[in-house]
Amino acid sequence: MIALPDLVRRLPVVFYIAAAVMFVWALGNAYVELGMLGADAGFDETVGSMGGLSKSRSLEYAVRESLYILANGGIIHVLIAIFDKVEGND
Repeated sequence: MIALPDLVRRLPVVFYIAAAVMFVWALGNAYVELGMLGADAGFDETVGSMGGLSKSRSLEYAVRESLYILANGGIIHVLIAIFDKVEGND
């Protein structure tokens, strides 16, 4: 019947790679930004804990976004497997 294009079959891998790239990119941006702000601000000991909080929030954001992208790739992977099962393309 209908065959899926190769691009659609490769799409889950694209999402998996995008999840890894976005994780590293988001963390890299956050740490560079914190480094630039910290160098110019002359933080004292009371403000030093804000850097730790910002790093924690940045890590949480990067993990959440990459897991969302990873889940989308997983959903597409499952949908392709269902399509193959229904079409008999085991």
